Amino acid sequence: MSDIHVPGTAEHSGGLKVRHNTMSSLSAYRFRGLFLLIFLFLYPTLAFFGPHQERAEFYPFFSWNLFAHSSNSKSDAVLLIHEIDGRRIDPPRTFYELTGEFAAARSQDIRLAKMLDNYVYAVLSNSESGVQPMKSVIENRFLADKSDVRYDIAVITYDPIERYKMGVINDVRVIASNHKVAP
Repeated sequence: MSDIHVPGTAEHSGGLKVRHNTMSSLSAYRFRGLFLLIFLFLYPTLAFFGPHQERAEFYPFFSWNLFAHSSNSKSDAVLLIHEIDGRRIDPPRTFYELTGEFAAARSQDIRLAKMLDNYVYAVLSNSESGVQPMKSVIENRFLADKSDVRYDIAVITYDPIERYKMGVINDVRVIASNHKVAP
């Protein structure tokens, strides 16, 4: 190779000559800087002055909608007790609230909750053969402390925080009404 020097080139190892166009790299740098500056100005401007859909979302997540709405609704199958040994309970209370009346309520026996879930499923799927044995277990095991109990098996829907703070139940759907009478 000859040792001819061409303006605007630099020699690298291996004897290769590379041409640098300093004018185009400077204009590309300026373009990137200007683009970044415009973007950093326009994005927040659009975020704050752009259309809002009546929600409280925060920049820079103003249009992501990741956590804009969450459901607080929860449903449980419960025993609603209306009457114990001829004494009316108004308003009806859930089984687990009556710790002074039932030993299973005092011990918070979770097996009742599982049985109530199965009972509701059996009723909704029209399985009469599965309902009667569960009704007998509920009355003889969980309601055994009292001889006369009028109760509903219901599905309640509520917001857990509202129920904890204020005792609010949003919806009660009665699945079955029963009356346990001692033989």
